[in-house]
Amino acid sequence: MPRLRAAVAVVVVAVVAAAGGGYAFAHGDNGSDGDGGVAGGGLPGEVRGLMKKHRIRAGNVGIWIQRADSGEVLLAHNAGEAFNPASAVKVVTGWAAINAHGARRLFRTEMRHTGKIQNGELRGDLYLIGGGDPHITADNFLHFLNRLRDLGVRKIKGDLIIDDGFFDLPSHDPFAFDGAGRQPYNAGAAALAVNFQAQKVVVVSEGKNKARAQTTPPNDNFVVRAELRPGGGRCRWPGRVRERYEGNREKLTLVLSGVFPRRCKKQFVVAPLEPAAHAAGAFAGAWRRLGGEWDGSWRRGAAPKNARALLTMHSLRVPQLIYAMNKHSSNLIARHLFLSLGESGPPYSLPAARAAMREQLAEAGVDASQWFVENGSGLSRRTRVTARGMGGVLAAAWRHPMRAEIVSSLPILGVDGTLKKRLRWSPYRRQGHLKTGGLNGVRSLAGFLRDASGGYVFFVSLINQNGGAAKNFEDALIQWAHGKAAQ
Repeated sequence: MPRLRAAVAVVVVAVVAAAGGGYAFAHGDNGSDGDGGVAGGGLPGEVRGLMKKHRIRAGNVGIWIQRADSGEVLLAHNAGEAFNPASAVKVVTGWAAINAHGARRLFRTEMRHTGKIQNGELRGDLYLIGGGDPHITADNFLHFLNRLRDLGVRKIKGDLIIDDGFFDLPSHDPFAFDGAGRQPYNAGAAALAVNFQAQKVVVVSEGKNKARAQTTPPNDNFVVRAELRPGGGRCRWPGRVRERYEGNREKLTLVLSGVFPRRCKKQFVVAPLEPAAHAAGAFAGAWRRLGGEWDGSWRRGAAPKNARALLTMHSLRVPQLIYAMNKHSSNLIARHLFLSLGESGPPYSLPAARAAMREQLAEAGVDASQWFVENGSGLSRRTRVTARGMGGVLAAAWRHPMRAEIVSSLPILGVDGTLKKRLRWSPYRRQGHLKTGGLNGVRSLAGFLRDASGGYVFFVSLINQNGGAAKNFEDALIQWAHGKAAQ
């Protein structure tokens, strides 16, 4: 694909913090669109009425609704103003990834060694080399290690070395965004990210006098200790259970104390470890589960050039990755796909990814002069896009040879993904493929909406305000656009 080399300036729009950790955006509140409106006019009366009904201030929302076939703009309101899109920016990340890589495989994970395999023993160090695969599930990882068993290896007499140099990233503090640093959505990109860096914790009462807690799959660097007393009450979490973490992000113990109801089972998912520590602990747990032995420790390091290849595991193809990213709004997959855009890697970096995305946007004719995409996931207080620009990306996706893959990756209105419960029992069910977004003070929706006559429109709504019934306004705007486009 040809590349334009002209630099495209990116302006980071100033943000004013608002109460409750959200953000207020001053775009004016006079109701005009600032873009000529619809055929040179202002907001349609019906839309203005919807804003009033749902307490959405006109200056705090950017809207772009455009026919896919003719290109006619049905509604443009604040369409050139910069707004935080939250996870709706994943539409851009997915389009850019499939535009850059097509359907070919993108990431691979390797196993190499510097020793000898003899009589069932690997004598020497084993290197686990991350290639940025964001979708190494626990089952895939177990199968990868089982392939090592298939080579005849039963015991490893050496160290496990995690090579995570595929990405060149600044240090990531998972607590920085919202203080919930052990929630999986806050996990940062990592060259070797096993099972999305997540661990499931299962707590279950056994009989009248005992409660058991465990992690699954097992991870030697993260263990759970139950110090629970059985008691009455409803089966809910955390209820009267207290959580305490001991250790650091390379080796942690979760202590559960207090009272756990009888005849109760609860489970939750956390991402408590640093990525390399999580991968090493997952390796130890899975290897032991397969009956293997390991006589050594783990550390980080780069694989030497003379390290001999053992095994390679390939990622899902790009269309499958964007499907998993968009349907379930996976921040980790989005971060990895975004990083993959950089042309200078490996190692791949955020500045290179931003530059590559700017080039793609310019080639597609999208004015991104007011854009800033921090990490491609939408989990950002700094990311800014415009409604018109998002509409331009949707138009570029509509023209793309792999349009079907891009469209089908988005949640179906009222059917699946993050839109499973939206307008579920209405006539608008199944009438759109749309990506949601939500942060404190941000609500967004972008994608492809089918109108009443069977045509399609590009639909973008970016709401940046605290208060109001933003979700209800989005649903009402969908209904308005569905009928308007058919006229």
